[in-house]
Amino acid sequence: MVSGLAVAEAEAIAEVATSKTVIAVESSETKVVAGDAQVSPPQTVTSLVVVETQTAAISPMPPMLPMPKAIVAANPPNSKVVQSYAQALQLSLGRDGRAPWFLGGLALYDDLCGLQGSLVRCLRVREETHLRHWHDVLARLLPVYAEGFAMVRQGQAWVNDIRLVLDEATLPTHDTPGPGGDAVACQLAHALGQIATQPVLRPWQEDFRHHLFALSERYWQGLFPCYDIVGLPRTNNDQESLFGQTKRGIRRHTGLRQIRQPLQRQGAWLIYQSHDETAASLHSRLQQITVKDYRAEQARWKGRQGRFHRRYRWRHDRPVVLAELEAAWAAGGP
Repeated sequence: MVSGLAVAEAEAIAEVATSKTVIAVESSETKVVAGDAQVSPPQTVTSLVVVETQTAAISPMPPMLPMPKAIVAANPPNSKVVQSYAQALQLSLGRDGRAPWFLGGLALYDDLCGLQGSLVRCLRVREETHLRHWHDVLARLLPVYAEGFAMVRQGQAWVNDIRLVLDEATLPTHDTPGPGGDAVACQLAHALGQIATQPVLRPWQEDFRHHLFALSERYWQGLFPCYDIVGLPRTNNDQESLFGQTKRGIRRHTGLRQIRQPLQRQGAWLIYQSHDETAASLHSRLQQITVKDYRAEQARWKGRQGRFHRRYRWRHDRPVVLAELEAAWAAGGP
């Protein structure tokens, strides 16, 4: 839960603002960095959401300062809707990528754009100090990085175009021959030709496009035999996964080296098979845990699961989450 900020906390946040960067766009590669947002306490988000860094490729802008101490102290974020927006901001700034196709920086930018639009709609209903501050910071920063993120998104689209050609082509079977390697090669050449005709704005985009072409040419001869030979897979990823699964199973059953795969995992809690011979011995061992300690640990587990649930909903159903917050704000709820 996000609580009100004391003056000392606000001063600590101001120090953090001078030493840490939440969003930075490097001038040459347009690289997004999500600093320490994933480990920042909720109090940090309630008074300072985004700070900017100056780069040579972006026109200088005055730094965004945290809320004045007097405003923070006089306006603690008591509303549950405001607290939920603070949590959403924290989840957005904690985005990370997942190889090879999911770019965390693009997801972060989309999250912040969605939040800004939602804050606009809430502020049309009624004003609120924290919502107004977050909106003003985002409204000032996001346009500065719009061009950079658009260029990164264009590069991601090029890679996806190549991937779709190779993924959607049907592999041959004994019953259906499929399109064949030559046909898939023609489709990929056509996709590369379309990529070559697209305009670019920065030299690094041209370098990236040249790298895609060089990489495609280097692997060209080995890309298409799988579309002619029955039973030949496109990659060996499935085989590597099978080998890894077998190794984990051996460790699990024999105890060799480290057991990396427990019976069940729930966040920070691991459940292993009990070695108690009887139910009475298991009951005797569990009696060593007091009811107070059990309930405290259960509450901690439920809190952690709740955070996982909020993060999942935010990443997979962001429009629904924002619509619920806007409805609650329009209804005048707490």
